[in-house]
Amino acid sequence: MEHLPQLLISGKELPNLTSFNLSFAGNNQLNSITIKILSPDFDENSLFGKTIDLYLNNGSIDTVPIFRGIIKEVNTSETTVSLKAVDVRGYISGKDAIDIYITDNDNYDGFTIGQFLRKYITDKINISETRIGLDFLNDSTRTVNLTNVRGLKKPLPMCVERLEESLDDTDFDNPLSYMIDIEEGPLYSNIVIKKQKLLTEEVSLSLSLNDGINKYQYKRRPVATQVSVEDTKSKRFYSTKIGNSPQGPFASNIKKEFKDPSDANKYAIQHLKKLQNEINDITVDATKGFHTGLESLISINVGKDDIDGVHRLVSKTISYNQSNGFKLKLSLNKQPIKVSEYLTPQ
Repeated sequence: MEHLPQLLISGKELPNLTSFNLSFAGNNQLNSITIKILSPDFDENSLFGKTIDLYLNNGSIDTVPIFRGIIKEVNTSETTVSLKAVDVRGYISGKDAIDIYITDNDNYDGFTIGQFLRKYITDKINISETRIGLDFLNDSTRTVNLTNVRGLKKPLPMCVERLEESLDDTDFDNPLSYMIDIEEGPLYSNIVIKKQKLLTEEVSLSLSLNDGINKYQYKRRPVATQVSVEDTKSKRFYSTKIGNSPQGPFASNIKKEFKDPSDANKYAIQHLKKLQNEINDITVDATKGFHTGLESLISINVGKDDIDGVHRLVSKTISYNQSNGFKLKLSLNKQPIKVSEYLTPQ
């Protein structure tokens, strides 16, 4: 029996879903979905800010939605309505989110990222109902706090910026980064802080040409061997080099505040090691892995030494239409570029 995806808006099922494109963009970006519905019989102006639940039902009936979100955009024609929604982190990020003004007298000095998110969401977002679940909210292994953060801030980008400055260096040769993500539960979407997994940890999914892979492509990037560092506090510059590159000199640049030169050098080495561990960019059109979460480990076996082995899932896209059914695209290993990195100030 074929099961069709199920769309709910504010708890009410809409039967006329014709297509959707669901993006788990990764790299601390919001998950988003674009949906097309036939013959709308409702007022599109009433849809802004409404909640969406999407159950994939691919092969079986799901009990937990693959996506929950908030409608941010509505476009209509004579016969269709197109909706765009983002996940519940949209309550604390983006142009519609409320800014917080942090001063010397009113601040979050000493608060860890997890503590701040729990307090802010409890006090400002989950006032009359649970909009963002806190059941799975933890803190980073390496404590990151908001001491000395000042100015007008959006809550989520402020936290992401601090997390991106920190790496878990428990294993110095394999520094691991953090991200703020969403995990769906039976009642609501839960905000979580995830740490990258070591590639030696348990694999969540195995894919091969005989099992799960329709097609794949990959590119191997040059190995960075040098990083230039600008200390934004002291205005000093440093350069660190690890290894030799037969492809030629490839470098990376960092701007950040450091305590002292040794702190800058340590961070530069960790940054380089992380880059050197992420040199393959692999895209897989797959038939399984729809519910596999970002940062999960996936084993690839396609008979090529360059890419066979374990990789991190850094983003994925699920699409559906009535004619072709479901399609799944997985991106592995290389962190996707943020949309903001394409933008140049005018």
